[in-house]
Amino acid sequence: MIYIDIFVFLLKIFIIFLAEIVVIFVDFRKFKAKYGKRTFFQYHFRYGRSETETEDPTPLFMLKTAGMLVWMGYFTLLFFA
Repeated sequence: MIYIDIFVFLLKIFIIFLAEIVVIFVDFRKFKAKYGKRTFFQYHFRYGRSETETEDPTPLFMLKTAGMLVWMGYFTLLFFA
């Protein structure tokens, strides 16, 4: 029975972070299409190499961030409140 509880807990955590995972994956694909053969590790250090041409404009970035926060807040309250 404890295995089921652990699985359910991990599934809830995955659902909470699903919006963030999707946004990171989409942004990485856009980054890779622009710069060619880059790894996920290089994507996270793109600011240090000044490879920021694929970044979203500020209003779109704010909208994506707000959407992620609403998603995470809603499912956190749903699952753990």
